[in-house]
Amino acid sequence: MKDGGSEGEVVTSRLEMVEVGTDADGEPVTSCVVLPAVAVTMPERAAKLPKNQHTLFGILKEGGAAGLATEEWMAKGKTEGIAVKRKADFFDARRALKDKKLVHTYGDRWYIT
Repeated sequence: MKDGGSEGEVVTSRLEMVEVGTDADGEPVTSCVVLPAVAVTMPERAAKLPKNQHTLFGILKEGGAAGLATEEWMAKGKTEGIAVKRKADFFDARRALKDKKLVHTYGDRWYIT
């Protein structure tokens, strides 16, 4: 930051439009002011996830913007060894990813958040 502050310091702000006067036609003239804002931290994506969650997250990521249907996601997970012996492993990992707000569902399709 110029004129002080430590290098690498994170500054969070937001813009707000304000009226600063009127023009010759009587129409408002506006500008923006910078106001302080609360920083929002994003969850770490697939880093530090348990193995099954990491694998399922990667499979869903490969599905792209179209996402994957539940059965399709589960079938791809099975090819990677998830839910082969215990079907609930898929559902447990999927619920954990959803609880971490890394994935979401719409209808029967799942998407990366």
